[in-house]
Amino acid sequence: MNFQLKWCQLTVLIMQTVLPVKYPELSVSRERDAILKSLRDHQLTVVVGDTGSGKTTQLPKMALEYIQENQLSGCVGCTQPRRLAARAWRNVWLMNWK
Repeated sequence: MNFQLKWCQLTVLIMQTVLPVKYPELSVSRERDAILKSLRDHQLTVVVGDTGSGKTTQLPKMALEYIQENQLSGCVGCTQPRRLAARAWRNVWLMNWK
C-alpha cells in the first residue's frame, strides 16, 4: 500500500472521528458562534483580526468542527498571506534586478 493511499485512509478515519475541540480565550474564539454561522450561511467567510487574535490557530479548529458537525469530507488548509505576499514581492523584485 503506498503512502498516499494510507494518508487518505487516515484522513477519512480522522474525519469520521469526532474530536473534542477546545478554544483558549482569544478574540477569534469569542466570535466562534458567529464564525460557524457564517460558515453555514455563506460560501466565503473572511475573518480579519489583530496579530495574536487566534486567526491562524483557532480558525482551522472551527473549520474542522464545521466539517464534523455537517458530516462533510475534505481537508482544512491554512495559508499565511503575509509570507506568501512577501515571497511574491521578493520574486518580482529579483526578476526586476537580474
